[in-house]
Amino acid sequence: MLNPILNKIQSEWQGQLKIVSINADQNLSLANNYRLRNLPTLILIDRGNIIHRLEGFHSREDLYQSMNNIMLNLMPKSA
Repeated sequence: MLNPILNKIQSEWQGQLKIVSINADQNLSLANNYRLRNLPTLILIDRGNIIHRLEGFHSREDLYQSMNNIMLNLMPKSA
């Protein structure tokens, strides 16, 4: 469900963002390690450090806008 919008975001941020998807049911130790409480959850990690968690988005457009706002705050798009 989220893959198309995540692929769009990744392509718009060309190389500044890498999307990695995991199945929390198949990776329980990783889900526990990152303390996943809600699914889906997006965690932005930079050099091993969590820099932002995104939970509770209501629609694809909500997710798209939230991710773009986060990325613009972290690193403005290159011209």
